[in-house]
Amino acid sequence: MADNPKPINSPKALPTGNQPATSEKKIEANRLNAKKSTGPRTDASKNRTRFNALKDGLHAKSLCVLGESLKAVDGRLQRLADEFNPEDEVQWQYIFLIAQTLQWLDRCIRAQGRRLGKIVKEEASYANTIAKSESKSPEAKAEIYTEDIDAGVLRYFDEEPCKSLDKNLSGLIKRLDRLVRALLELQQRSRK
Repeated sequence: MADNPKPINSPKALPTGNQPATSEKKIEANRLNAKKSTGPRTDASKNRTRFNALKDGLHAKSLCVLGESLKAVDGRLQRLADEFNPEDEVQWQYIFLIAQTLQWLDRCIRAQGRRLGKIVKEEASYANTIAKSESKSPEAKAEIYTEDIDAGVLRYFDEEPCKSLDKNLSGLIKRLDRLVRALLELQQRSRK
């Protein structure tokens, strides 16, 4: 250790004499490939690929994402406006934030359902494989299915993405509560 004062992750600490040099042919091939890998260039292709990473919309900035109905969002905004009767722009802003939070809650609940459904489907498939491989009575097969699906539900709650969803759901409920309380307090003050 005292012989080599350079840190291990330093480029100068790595051996250099035994490594073959990259050929000009390889360098040129890499440059050509890099030119081809530029992503979408036209507006049409950018719009087509815009939602490629969208899975559940939990981090979406827009109020309505792909697969959601704009009419439903408008209806929700209208129902909230009818319920709270906003009187100024600040109150309307609270209505919008409440609607946004409700949208996120809906997305979170749908995502939980999809993830739980996927796990239950996997466990049912596994239970089906076991039940078919062994000649058992219908009662014994039903018990295998029940145990495996119960195990799948328990596994769901142990997985990190599900813990994250639960935390997200809890945070959204708290946010919704704070927003509604703040709006009601603001309306009370404006009426005095």
